[in-house]
Amino acid sequence: MSNFSASPGGIRGTALVGTADAASPETFRAVDPATGAPLDPPLSAIAAAEVAAACGLAEAAFPGFSQTDPQTRRGG
Repeated sequence: MSNFSASPGGIRGTALVGTADAASPETFRAVDPATGAPLDPPLSAIAAAEVAAACGLAEAAFPGFSQTDPQTRRGG
């Protein structure tokens, strides 16, 4: 659940919950599967309550979103 907008087009390492960034001091690193090298930035390990909030928002949005056409879903 990482937010893809820290640097221009980059990953910031926070989780997007609704319209807010969720972050914690606890972080973990993603790993490049081809090389085993850790990737930047560190990713925030969010709490179960934040995951539950994100899931609830996604569930609430699904009925309306599922009725939109693909072009609208892409923002165009």
